[in-house]
Amino acid sequence: MPAIRIMADSRYKKLRDGKRALLSIRECGEAVAESYQKQRNCKYPSQTLLTKILLGVFGCVPAYDRFFIRGLKEYGLTQKYGEKSLHELHKFYEQHSAAFEESKARIARYGGDYTTMKLVDMFFWETGRIAENKTREQALSDGDE
Repeated sequence: MPAIRIMADSRYKKLRDGKRALLSIRECGEAVAESYQKQRNCKYPSQTLLTKILLGVFGCVPAYDRFFIRGLKEYGLTQKYGEKSLHELHKFYEQHSAAFEESKARIARYGGDYTTMKLVDMFFWETGRIAENKTREQALSDGDE
């Protein structure tokens, strides 16, 4: 409940409205993480948990999970959640905005309404999943020799 109360606070409304400011994202994330840490038998949440919460509630950052991080690695981007990584992702989006917007329009035709960072999340997650499967397949085929 403490984390929910934090995210419902009016000062983070701009995150839900798509007006993302890195300071607000970081401030909200830190407040949510601290609320977890203050709970009995809880530790500071991992970057994966924290970013999944922020993506699920606000859609303002991608979820830094295993496949997403692997996808970032494939493109030589910062793999740790933070200001540097978010700047790189915004730049990546801007460089490929036409393709992202085309995907967003196709999804919208089926009733989906994804934020920019959800699209970025999906792109890098799939890139990481494919890369990891290729690595696994290569390791298996190397074992057959």
